[in-house]
Parts: sequence; structure tokens; C-alpha cells
Amino acid sequence: MGVLAGTLDDVNRYQPQIDIFTDSAACWDVMNSSLPKHGKMPPLS
Repeated sequence: MGVLAGTLDDVNRYQPQIDIFTDSAACWDVMNSSLPKHGKMPPLS
């Protein structure tokens, strides 16, 4: 399930698990290097 971070009241309650759509990320976008990366939408399981 994808949830927009701006909709959360307590942003510290949930931590990012993956970075998705990294193939189209802006050059200035800073991503957590320890998170798995998916260039497009990852397979749903």
C-alpha cells in the first residue's frame, strides 16, 4: 500500500521501507542509501 507522507499526523510513526520510481527521480532528490531501490513499480506480493 502506498501512503502519501503528507497525510500522516505523526510522521515518526511509520518509516520508509523502499524507494520506488527511482528511474524518474529528479537529480536533486536525496534518497536514503540503505533502502532498497526500484526503478519502476515493484511486483505486488
